[in-house]
Amino acid sequence: MRRGCWLALAWCLFPIVNARAEDGALPLDLTWQAPKECASSADIRAELARIARVRPGLSVTPLEARGRIERTASGYRLSLRTNRNGEIGERQLSASECRSLARHVTLVLAVAFGEGVEILDETEASEADADAPRPAPPAPPEPPVPAAEPKLAARVAEPRRARDSAASSRRELWAGASVLFDVLPSPALSAMAGANLGWQQLWLRPRVSWLPRVDAQLEQDLDTRYDGLGGALAVCAGTPLTSLLVNACLGGSAWALRGRAWGAPESGSAVAPWYAGTADAGLSWPAHSRFRAALDAGVAVSLSTPRFVIDGWGEAHRVPRVTSSLALALVLAL
Repeated sequence: MRRGCWLALAWCLFPIVNARAEDGALPLDLTWQAPKECASSADIRAELARIARVRPGLSVTPLEARGRIERTASGYRLSLRTNRNGEIGERQLSASECRSLARHVTLVLAVAFGEGVEILDETEASEADADAPRPAPPAPPEPPVPAAEPKLAARVAEPRRARDSAASSRRELWAGASVLFDVLPSPALSAMAGANLGWQQLWLRPRVSWLPRVDAQLEQDLDTRYDGLGGALAVCAGTPLTSLLVNACLGGSAWALRGRAWGAPESGSAVAPWYAGTADAGLSWPAHSRFRAALDAGVAVSLSTPRFVIDGWGEAHRVPRVTSSLALALVLAL
């Protein structure tokens, strides 16, 4: 008895499923997030139904799509990810107006369905909208039009070339502060500024740093004071990870460290050079914004070990072989 019920139910549902496949509806599973002034999920589906349809006699693999539009300092940014039978596609695009991104989304979705979907030009789309309430009569097979798809490809690829060109270079300025451990007798706070110049995944990072004074008392009547000025150059590589930019850097630094003492038999000052190889790893957020905050942790391996010695007293301070640092900076993309 149960088997008969299932067969009857399948027999009733078959015309509905078949009609859905024959009416040209596109099997789209869309997850969409956008500000209120942008196109909604319903707008995207309506525009897609207006410009694309399933080719007669062909079947289409369902398409999953996740889209998101965010406000940026210069306008809006679109992130779109599609999945068609395990084939993943990703697009990102920026525009000054939000509505202009809706057309790009529908074109990308239509192309992502593959050869089973044909794209209508504006005239065909208007006629399809006018004829939508009435069942369309069977249409004779149309001869292929080679120029139609290249025209669509140009309209879809042009924004992508513009995005790739804008994203090919990295030009950024940054400034911040860092804490150096063991370089001076106590942890020292330094001010620093620099730039990131190169490509999106590989760039150079020049930097200048200034160490203000650090005081240390050796004895009741013997005081010392240290400060320094340095520069560094590193090669960095990074990649976006969701909304974070993960990076690692290798390079070198050169410092001039100055120490002064008073209260000793002979008070005075001396400047010692300090050279080190450096390695840093860091995170910055948000990855695609013009402004972002960056946090870096690093180590420096001394190639020279400066010593400050007070005549008649002995060694006041020595820079160790390995030192560490922690830095926080604000990055501005030009």
